[in-house]
Amino acid sequence: MHAVAVFLNPSFMYDGKFKYEQTDVKDDVKWMVHPSEMDDFVAELLRYNGKSQRLFNTLSVLMMKKVHPRLWWEYNGGELSLLQKVVIRILSQPCSSSARRINWSA
Repeated sequence: MHAVAVFLNPSFMYDGKFKYEQTDVKDDVKWMVHPSEMDDFVAELLRYNGKSQRLFNTLSVLMMKKVHPRLWWEYNGGELSLLQKVVIRILSQPCSSSARRINWSA
């Protein structure tokens, strides 16, 4: 799941810091996508990986250096609505188990 989160971080993917393996990403997120939506999800994933000009325009490329990846997806991911929904759920998760322990103890 960590590799998926890195791939779905636009600043890592866009700069080529992370290489895409379709089966790895698809297998890790298939439980988050209804089987009837899997074809659309894979198509959107491929458009993201292909660095679609509509998604990665001048403003969105500048924005990826300034904001959290979740916010980037909220503002720029509307063209890939299914992928956007999955990405926001993944990137909204706490980074470590210590964050969970703190929340549980509260």
